Amino acid sequence: MASFINRKQSAVTGVGDWIPLNRWSKDDYSIVTTVNGTATYTIEFTLDQINRAGVLGNEVARPVLNGENLTASSNLNITETPMEAIRVNITDGAGSVDFHVMQNGEG
Repeated sequence: MASFINRKQSAVTGVGDWIPLNRWSKDDYSIVTTVNGTATYTIEFTLDQINRAGVLGNEVARPVLNGENLTASSNLNITETPMEAIRVNITDGAGSVDFHVMQNGEG
């Protein structure tokens, strides 16, 4: 049985930490963001296995569909697959972004 991913982080500026996903689970992700103040941000994913030695820092980040240059709180349902990890990248502004990721379903 595949495990669920349900994580939340707050990013004030710059790139947030990668949130590893279960690539073998059902590929349906709910992303909820809450913008505090003003911020422009992009929700990014990687196909690189960030938990393998030598990968972190060399991974390629890509924006998720409809998740680029956002300025307001959002609620996205993402079905792009597979994804190894996901993060928020604040590119402009003085606010913060609460970033909640939930991977739905089972393998």
